[in-house]
Order: sequence, then structure tokens, then C-alpha cells
Amino acid sequence: GGIQHVMHCLRAYFKRNEMEVERLLSYARGMAYPPAFKRLGFLCEVAQGPAKLMDECRRAVTLGLAALDPALRSPRVSKRWQLRLPAAWEKLLSND
Repeated sequence: GGIQHVMHCLRAYFKRNEMEVERLLSYARGMAYPPAFKRLGFLCEVAQGPAKLMDECRRAVTLGLAALDPALRSPRVSKRWQLRLPAAWEKLLSND
């Protein structure tokens, strides 16, 4: 589970013909939880997802840090996304 599972699902969704950026943004807006945009935008960037999705998420980034995965120790920081990241996030989110 956790962020690895979310990344796996997101990559699979990006490959679908029925993928809808607006649907993902609508879900994030509906949560009314700013870290949702931070996490979605970061994962979209790592997965090389749609630029429109990254741009919309970037516009919604607020000040203050959130953890990419609150269950993991996260000593690194992405200033672009205002996210605390696990030390080995690249391996954690790899396509392997």
C-alpha cells in the first residue's frame, strides 16, 4: 500500500485512453485538502504525466510542508512541491 501503490495506480491511469485530467483535479478539489495537490503534482511530475495536470497542481500549492507519505521518515524536501520526501524516494517510486 502507501505511496508506492498510489504511484502504480497513477501510472496505469495515465496510460488509459479514458484518462481525464479534469476528473483527477475534481477529486483533488473535492478533498479540500491542499496536500492532495502537492502529492498529485509531484507524482505526476515523476511519472511524466500530463503537463496540464502538473500546471494546475502547481498553481494550487500552498505554503507549508506536507509529507509525501506520512508513514515514512522524510528528511528531504521538494521546494517546488512543498513536500517532505523519503531519503530514497527515487527508488521507492521507480517503475521497477
